[in-house]
Amino acid sequence: MNAFQKLYIRFIKCFIVPCEQASFLLTKKEFEKLTFREAWRLRMHMIKCKYCRWFEKEDAMLTHTMVHFQQKIDKNNMPFCLDPKKIEEIKRNLQK
Repeated sequence: MNAFQKLYIRFIKCFIVPCEQASFLLTKKEFEKLTFREAWRLRMHMIKCKYCRWFEKEDAMLTHTMVHFQQKIDKNNMPFCLDPKKIEEIKRNLQK
């Protein structure tokens, strides 16, 4: 292996992360700010990996959905809950 190849390998190891670390950094990015190095390494990985780009979209959608439902729970305004009469009817039917 010549000097150029060794330098190239060091470059790749420094700036490009594997998919497992990229998914960790994507999740971390939603909750706190990444360091410059983490953000750069993630960006380099995202350029080449379509699967991690897909994961980023899916993870963002899931997080948005969970935050939306948590807000509804906090406001006690959940449209998918049964009304109390229906709950009592189900309890009576289960006791039979």
